[in-house]
Amino acid sequence: ELLVFVNGIANFPPEKAKSRGVNLHICEKEPQKTKEGNSTSSHEAATFILEKGAWDEDGDVKFSDAPEKGFPVYRQSGWKLRFDVHDAAGEKAEPLAFAEIAIDDLARKPEWMLLLCQG
Repeated sequence: ELLVFVNGIANFPPEKAKSRGVNLHICEKEPQKTKEGNSTSSHEAATFILEKGAWDEDGDVKFSDAPEKGFPVYRQSGWKLRFDVHDAAGEKAEPLAFAEIAIDDLARKPEWMLLLCQG
């Protein structure tokens, strides 16, 4: 198990969101299933959601509901974490932006800044 802490989203342009805030979905993604369609793990992928992200005076998005103890994520080879940024008003829409990283890579360093791709 690995604990993940989210400090916020740096330099995310406010004009990307139609509302005055964004939500962040952090999803565990398991590796591709076997040819038989079976999962390679007994772990069920989890999703963590941070809501009501708001811009601070520096232009960064901060989440007041980010847990101080972090998110426990499953650490097994091949698993990934995907970070999806959604407009707080349009939750069912495609993400505004996303980033993805292998959990093995995430565990290599104590701190990361991930580059967001447009959704």
